[in-house]
Amino acid sequence: MAGAPVLVTVRGAKNRPSGSALGKELEFYPVRGGWQALFAVPLDDPPPKLDVVIRDLELKDTLEVQPRDSKDEEVEVDPAFAVPPNEKAQQISDENRAVIEAVQSDEPPKFRGRFVKPGGGKVTSRFGEWRTFNGHPETKSRHLGLDYGAPKGAAVKAINAGNVTLVSDTYLMGQVVVIDHGGGIGSAYFHLDNIRVKLGDEVKRGQRIGAAGTGGRTTGPHIHLSVWVREAFVDPAGFLGLPLLPARADNPR
Repeated sequence: MAGAPVLVTVRGAKNRPSGSALGKELEFYPVRGGWQALFAVPLDDPPPKLDVVIRDLELKDTLEVQPRDSKDEEVEVDPAFAVPPNEKAQQISDENRAVIEAVQSDEPPKFRGRFVKPGGGKVTSRFGEWRTFNGHPETKSRHLGLDYGAPKGAAVKAINAGNVTLVSDTYLMGQVVVIDHGGGIGSAYFHLDNIRVKLGDEVKRGQRIGAAGTGGRTTGPHIHLSVWVREAFVDPAGFLGLPLLPARADNPR
């Protein structure tokens, strides 16, 4: 599906496999019993089909890509956040770029096993939905995360182990924490209160990093999670369901 993460697992190979998808090299890391790699299907203008090729094993699999059924949402927020003043444009651009830079890395995997929910209850807004703020057509944009319902002050937890690569107070995203999990995976948490981590900290899976807040462009307290895989944000709901295996002990840290 468009915007989905894809997990490639190769079992039994002694040496690191080489392969490609979407014209780019797959970055395999060692796991129990084999190797795994992740890549992201583009959210916008995805190909109808894509090939996953493992060259040294002479394997190829063709995947059909289904379009994402993205709904339109009308969202009411504080007018200052619906259409930010012109003098905030550069700040917003810089803050968006800082988040994207913080989720990217070439570090080996720091995570161990499956990723977990950051907390909260039911999903209140899904990945890929189109949002228009306060009825202004020019504000229409994609939601590149997943929102979980949560009261103000509810715990927000790291979805897996990693290093904190950004802690920032931003205009539209409120207080933000970004964690690099290695293996091309990063996670970002928006609209936080009471942040409990700092830049460079090592965190564990399930560790509390802050609380649900209301800062930035939001209709109320909730938990926002964005997940980055290699070169794009992907659907966190699909990502959290992937059977990621613990890294092998010989995986360098």
